[in-house]
Amino acid sequence: MTGSDHTNRRTLSEIGSTCQKAARGAGCLWGLAEEAGTAARILESAGLPGSECVAAILSSDRVCPCTCLASGPVCGIAAAAGISDRIQEVPSNGSVAMGEIVGPILMAAPLVLAARRTGFSYMLSIDGVEFRIGCDGIEGNIANFDFRATATAVAVARSEPPQRPSPFTPNSREISIEAWRALEALAAETLVPESAQSRSSGAGPDA
Repeated sequence: MTGSDHTNRRTLSEIGSTCQKAARGAGCLWGLAEEAGTAARILESAGLPGSECVAAILSSDRVCPCTCLASGPVCGIAAAAGISDRIQEVPSNGSVAMGEIVGPILMAAPLVLAARRTGFSYMLSIDGVEFRIGCDGIEGNIANFDFRATATAVAVARSEPPQRPSPFTPNSREISIEAWRALEALAAETLVPESAQSRSSGAGPDA
C-alpha cells in the first residue's frame, strides 16, 4: 500500500480554512477558530502535522471556553491563543509554565509570529522535548514525538535561535486522510441545510 493511500495533498490555504471551519463546527468561538486555522497552516508550512493536531484536539475532552468541562487538560487551541496574549510575560531568563495541555505543539505557531514581530527566539518545552522556534523555522526532535498526545508539563522560554530549523515553505502538504475526513465532518456542521424557512428568509447563494 502506498503513502498516497493514507494521505492526500492540500494547499496551506485549504488546511487553514478547513481547520478554522472544523473548529467552528466543534463549537469554538470565532477567535479560537481563527487561531486553530492559523496555527495549523503555520505548523504545516514548517513540516509539522498541524491539521492532525487540530483534529485530535477537537475530538478530545478538554478545558476550553468552548466546552463545559471545569477540570482536565487545557485545549491546545486556547493555550495557543493564551501564549499569544502573554508573550510579553516570557522573561529573558526563566520560563512561563503552562501546565497540562492537549496538543501543545499548536503553541509553536504564535511563537513563530512573536519571533517575527519581536526578533526574539523561543523554546517550547513539552514533557522534556524541546523545540527552538525562530522567525526562520522550527528546530526539534520530532521523530518519536506524538503531536496529538496530552502533555503534563509545558513551558515557554526565550532561547538562542534554532541552528538547523525546518524551513517554512509555501507549498501544499500531504495530510492524513483520517484527520482530513474528521476535519471535513466537523466543518460540515457549520453548513445550514436548505429549507423553506431559510429560502423565505433570504439565506442561500442567491441572498
